[in-house]
Amino acid sequence: MSTPVKVVVLREAVPYDGTNGNFICNTFITPPARLVSETGGVLVYEVQEVQFTVNQGDYVMRESLNDPWAGVVSAAEYRDRYYELPGQTPTPEV
Repeated sequence: MSTPVKVVVLREAVPYDGTNGNFICNTFITPPARLVSETGGVLVYEVQEVQFTVNQGDYVMRESLNDPWAGVVSAAEYRDRYYELPGQTPTPEV
């Protein structure tokens, strides 16, 4: 009988600081997202005809480096649902 092992889906997050919309849209999200607007600490971007609104302090999530899925969670939801793995090296920019 095999012993089960715990596994996790690779998911990465970057906080929106009110100014890093260009990085999020053109580097972090794969394929690149279309930056619709970035004003007053609110980022609006579009991926595959779906718009996302990100408030300053929210986190933009992605499944893995080459997966087109990305979503947005509030800072509170991020703290409640996610655990940052210790000793992680940030994914290099592509």
